[in-house]
Amino acid sequence: MMSQTAGEIALLLPECSICMEIIQDARLLSCGHTFCGKCLQGHANQSPIPGNVIECPECRRQIVLPKDGVSGLPRNYSLQATIDRLQGMSLAQGTAPVMAAAEEQKKPLPAARKYTAKCKKHSTEVTNFCCETCNGALICRDCTVVDHRGHRFVNIKDKSDQLKASLTTLIGQHQKMTESVLAVNQKAAVSTIRSHIWHLQSEAQGASDRMIQEIETQREQFKSQVQQLGCKLEEKVDLMYYNQRPIDDIVGMIGRGNEYEITEKFAKAQECLQVSLSEMRDKMDAKLMPSVARSLSLKINKNMRMNGKSEMFEVILTSLSWKLASKVIVNTAGCQDTTVTSFTCVPNGNWYVLYTSKQHQNAVVVKELSKVGSERLLSLQIEGKPVDIKSTEDSSLVIPSIQSGTWCLNLYDTTGRATLCKELPIKRGRSAVDLYVHMDSEHQLWIPETNGHTIWMFNPTDRFVEHTFSVNGFFHPINVALSGSHLYYITSKKKVMKRPTIQDGIPEPCKIDTKLGDPAQLLVDPITCEVLIVYHRLSDPGRFELSIHQLESSKPLVDPILLDWVPSVKKVEISRKGNLAILLATGQGIILDYDREHLPALSDILSNTPQ
Repeated sequence: MMSQTAGEIALLLPECSICMEIIQDARLLSCGHTFCGKCLQGHANQSPIPGNVIECPECRRQIVLPKDGVSGLPRNYSLQATIDRLQGMSLAQGTAPVMAAAEEQKKPLPAARKYTAKCKKHSTEVTNFCCETCNGALICRDCTVVDHRGHRFVNIKDKSDQLKASLTTLIGQHQKMTESVLAVNQKAAVSTIRSHIWHLQSEAQGASDRMIQEIETQREQFKSQVQQLGCKLEEKVDLMYYNQRPIDDIVGMIGRGNEYEITEKFAKAQECLQVSLSEMRDKMDAKLMPSVARSLSLKINKNMRMNGKSEMFEVILTSLSWKLASKVIVNTAGCQDTTVTSFTCVPNGNWYVLYTSKQHQNAVVVKELSKVGSERLLSLQIEGKPVDIKSTEDSSLVIPSIQSGTWCLNLYDTTGRATLCKELPIKRGRSAVDLYVHMDSEHQLWIPETNGHTIWMFNPTDRFVEHTFSVNGFFHPINVALSGSHLYYITSKKKVMKRPTIQDGIPEPCKIDTKLGDPAQLLVDPITCEVLIVYHRLSDPGRFELSIHQLESSKPLVDPILLDWVPSVKKVEISRKGNLAILLATGQGIILDYDREHLPALSDILSNTPQ
């Protein structure tokens, strides 16, 4: 009797609908529902409603909490007193009966004696029929004369027997299939599978071994070819040794002036000089052999076929080769209170060096500097702060600038007279430092929108036509170059991308070697249309390195430049004739001038064997 009373008491204890436990620290909402104070606090912390508002977990009504939050809600003292009193009665009779009652409450309810289904339309009626016209819908007696009148329906018991027979047939088929599966010799099946897999693995191993053997054979052959090529180059260099004595004897004979000696030995002296001239031509070629060796690169054929039908390795000789010719000092003589900002190559072989005033940003000086040191000054007034300088085919000056967040394009003739000043619809970037303007072979300007995701093209000579190219999510391009039908650009994340110039062209990344440094500038060689990348790298504090590479190649085209100071201006230009120039400056600086080397074809080198 005691156990039964304790169980009844346990069932009387009210529960919190949040934690499903007996309510503790009962707090009353304005809607009349009561919950645990701790549970309400957790519910309020997770409330998505802005402000000091929660939704009642029972009625979903929005409740405005007091300034103190949940702690400011009134306590439900009467309910809490009832809970405490009932818990006291339960403890007085022993906790075991209460726990037993709780366990009894967790047990599932006994199944109903008979499974029935109420009609969805007539809730007081039981579905005793199945309408076959309506795909087996369960209906009641009233439905047969109202909504399903004239339909074909059967008694639910008959339909159940029919379905049961169908399920029994499927179970029989399943049992037969199970017996058939179990009758199979599993060990034999596993053995067969393993045997075939082993043969397949053996075949794959044999094929890979043959491929490895073929690659090793071609590797040894290629190493031998490269060694022979090196010997050829060294033999040509050995030809540079020259015996000057026969020429000295001829010069001495002419100096003596003996007409009999000259007449007698003329034919022999002439032949000697002609042979020597021919040898000198070979020696001139031999001087290029170190440059030839530097320009050699390896090409890997990724579509190699086996059985020697194609070669995996190939030596190629790139025509991208430059040799340092001179160093030209860039000073501020005649340009007081100015600093070097940029430069560009002029079609006549000179350079335009751009100086900006330290005090007045609109005051600009352009110095035309020649390789022999002659200078010509042009004083210009420009709208805004100059960003870069370019030269057209007729040596006119093109200077983009930024003034009060607006881009301007300024054109000047060779005398410094302004011919055009036009605002450009370009968003201003966060910084104009190291931003380069590209001019293609058709004298069109390409300017990256460094604060957006657009590349602009302007044609100043054709009624100022303009076009835009989207970089499709790769924001902040800082440099751009056009080669063929593709745009190449560097993003602020130091990635090099390319996209077709067709409408809605999709960008794709180019392979770069991050060990070389950060890609800073793109160039297009006007002779080969190859894309070049200029890398900047700070090796040690205060030490700067600049290197130039062909796209997707780690081999430098010229010897890397190492400085123990970091230039504020670092720009590379290629002239229309294909010569290379590098400006390095902080205030003032230096131009490194490189002449293009015209190398002989690799086939000519290999076929011309020294005698």
